Amino acid sequence: MSLRVRLNGMILAVMAIIIGLGGWFVIVQARSSVADEVRSSVSLALQLIDVAWAKAAPSEGRPRQWLNDLVQLKDTRHLRIKVEQFPEAVIQFTMPTVTAPANAPGWFVWLVAPEAIREDKELRNPGGKLIHVSVEANPNDEIEEAWGEARGFLTLMIVLAVLVCSLIHITLGRAFASVSLILHAIKDVEHGQLHTRIAQLAQPEFNHIATALNHMAATLAQARDENRALSQRSLVIQETERGHIARELHDELGQSITGIRLMAASIKVTKSFQHVTESAGEIIGICDHLFAVVRAMMGRLRPHILDDLGLVDAIEDVIAQWRSRSPQTDFRFGYDPAVAEFAGLAQIHIYRIVQECLTNVFKHAEASLVEVHLTLAAASMPPRIQLRITDNGVGFDPATRGNGYGLLGIRERIANLGGQFKLDAAPGRGTQLFVSVPYLEQPQ
Repeated sequence: MSLRVRLNGMILAVMAIIIGLGGWFVIVQARSSVADEVRSSVSLALQLIDVAWAKAAPSEGRPRQWLNDLVQLKDTRHLRIKVEQFPEAVIQFTMPTVTAPANAPGWFVWLVAPEAIREDKELRNPGGKLIHVSVEANPNDEIEEAWGEARGFLTLMIVLAVLVCSLIHITLGRAFASVSLILHAIKDVEHGQLHTRIAQLAQPEFNHIATALNHMAATLAQARDENRALSQRSLVIQETERGHIARELHDELGQSITGIRLMAASIKVTKSFQHVTESAGEIIGICDHLFAVVRAMMGRLRPHILDDLGLVDAIEDVIAQWRSRSPQTDFRFGYDPAVAEFAGLAQIHIYRIVQECLTNVFKHAEASLVEVHLTLAAASMPPRIQLRITDNGVGFDPATRGNGYGLLGIRERIANLGGQFKLDAAPGRGTQLFVSVPYLEQPQ
């Protein structure tokens, strides 16, 4: 069962309870009002009977005169009056009564009708004869009035309940229409349709959700496009590097091995000691050259100094190389000695980031000062390695050049390490890059 159906059912149940309580209150009030009214009418009738008897002259004709006065009570509502005279004769005088309620339903009459109210009174005329007066309440007319009032009140409550339920139903319909749009957009994002956008919604709360969802979809689409571009760039770099290694193997290793084979073959057939000595020397030279080539190839794949001397010395070596290439630039390197202990798995990534940043400075920054700071935030758990690289070059606008493959690669490295990346740059005021990565142990 959907949430909308459950909410509508709950609202209808609450409205039904309210109408039921209102009806119960009306019936209780009507029953009390009817009982009070008929009781008051009986009491008033008895008082009028006493007043009429007191006014009548104390003579034999007193009952007749009193009955004439009693006739004046014929218009009194809710009453049935009966007069009897004992012992010789019986005088019956029954006042007009109200018929049963014509409009009130039987269940309402049954609920609000009070118990029978009857009062008897005995009088004696001057001749000593006993006169018995019986006053009985008839609540039908009052019940008729109570039903009219109750029907109006209940009708008003029902109309208000219908209006409230209709307004709530319409409001819920509009709200759940917005929820439906948001759910469809979420499903589209789930299935990779990241260009789905939700138009502005009327409800502010749902509009905030839609805005956040649109921003999330745009961010995911941008990240997907960047990852695709970075993956394509990585494939290009990978194939380029493979081609470069293949050429070096072919040009350097292949030719050197061929030369060694030829010299070894000539040594095998020669009888000149001098020729053997010269060939051995050439073979040693070729082997030294091969060693240098292989070492350079290994250094491009993974710097051996990083494994031999650690992160700090490897960064110092990179900075020394750039000092020799760009003597007009002042390179400064500051570091915390404790960094080496906590570099862990991140050291190769930090090394590559420094390489990439210094390459970008050389290509684009036109800077006269470059500062590299490597510190350790030991207070955090786990400890974090913090790298800050600053230059005073021409700077750039990250909004227009933020999709460079170098920055994308740096972001990708930091994201994979669970670190933080921040770039502060603007045209004319240099560039500052801040990286913070947690300590991760090297796999065993």
